[in-house]
Amino acid sequence: MSLTDHEDAFVAELHRLADAEQPPLDLDPASTVRGGRVRRRRRTLRNGALGVLATAAIAVGVAQLVPFEPAPTEPALPTQAPPDDGTPVPHSLDGVALPFAAVSIDSATTINPEELFTSITELPDTTPEGVPIFAMAMTADGRVVVSISSEDNFDGDQFLAPERLGLWSPAGFELFDDVSAIPEGDLFRYSYFASSAGDAVTWVETSSTQGTGLWRIFAHTPDGGTSLVAKAEDGHALGYEFGGDAMPRVLGDRVVWASEGWYSGASEGLVLLSAPLGGSGTLRVESDTVTHPAVGDRGAFFVRENGNLVSVLREDGTIEDVLRYPFTSKPIISLAAAGDTLMVGVHVEGSSGTKTWIDVIDLTAQNVTRIEEANGLGDGKHVCGSHVAWHEYRPDEGGGGGYWSAVVFDPATGELHLFDTATNVSISGCADERVVWRRLDSTRDEEVLTEALATFR
Repeated sequence: MSLTDHEDAFVAELHRLADAEQPPLDLDPASTVRGGRVRRRRRTLRNGALGVLATAAIAVGVAQLVPFEPAPTEPALPTQAPPDDGTPVPHSLDGVALPFAAVSIDSATTINPEELFTSITELPDTTPEGVPIFAMAMTADGRVVVSISSEDNFDGDQFLAPERLGLWSPAGFELFDDVSAIPEGDLFRYSYFASSAGDAVTWVETSSTQGTGLWRIFAHTPDGGTSLVAKAEDGHALGYEFGGDAMPRVLGDRVVWASEGWYSGASEGLVLLSAPLGGSGTLRVESDTVTHPAVGDRGAFFVRENGNLVSVLREDGTIEDVLRYPFTSKPIISLAAAGDTLMVGVHVEGSSGTKTWIDVIDLTAQNVTRIEEANGLGDGKHVCGSHVAWHEYRPDEGGGGGYWSAVVFDPATGELHLFDTATNVSISGCADERVVWRRLDSTRDEEVLTEALATFR
């Protein structure tokens, strides 16, 4: 099925809902979950965004930000003087600070998901064969990248059966090839991260029960099918030992990711790697890095020089420096990107204490909007068309602990939204204005997974 065919399927579904004169789908598990939709699933998203809490009900949807407005050339918020608390702002390569505006996370308005999301249709809870699915990412045409496995596949020490990946849309499922026997001799594996660009999907698998260890990077394209892109042991030919977390991204006809690397027995920290999408070429070491890459229109962004230099790896293999941050203490940085928007999460400890924030940088206009006190840690950050999203830890007012919940910011308007404490919403992926979202309802005694297609209002 072509991209146009899939878009037609989404449009047809929207028309069907309109013809039926149905209101927007209410994704409250109490009113939408059908019999047989209850699943006890203990699983953690490894993107740093959300741990699936015990005794919680989950609703997952795909949403679109509507209406779409092009990003302005100036921040919606008034330009301000750089902060005087010692936190650096990004500079151009010639040392000029970018025009700066700021908003505090404390200014966010609390909303219900239905105020932000307009539903299209539910995703099925299982495959036609009854195997549970779990949304991981989205393709450019709005199909959902899903993992397919049962909690019975894990006994606490090892995986008892392979996990499969595939795509879902209103037209149905497309299951990727079974790669459990590639490479030979591996234990059964599972995937903890997937991403997509265009119609290509890439993901990482490991047999480690801790989600780290010897990675295997796979990719799928409609023309090339499913391929092993690289395995950690491929580093031996380059003199490296590779391991740890990997979060692969599609960059043109290659896949790019970062890995912990040891060269001649000495730690190199994170190393930026790439290999051909179709798995037919050799692994290439591109640069040192302190971040996992994020891919936008210009290429794969990454940060080096102890957090002070933002660079981009282009599709032709060249590296270009983009921005500088004049840090005086080494930060922890995480990135997200799409189009010409770069999202930089920062967590840094200095003499004046711990500082954390998120910068939303318009690379075309060369300006930055900072969300002060926002969670700069973790990789659960997304640039979704005209919006950006990330996750904040929120205490449970009932005293039962806390949870991670999504925050959405619109740079075009300066509006900052979070969800009420009764609604634990997370975002696990997006493609332009469509968003894969998930909700945990802590008022229930069992985990209930409801996945859906929707649009952002």
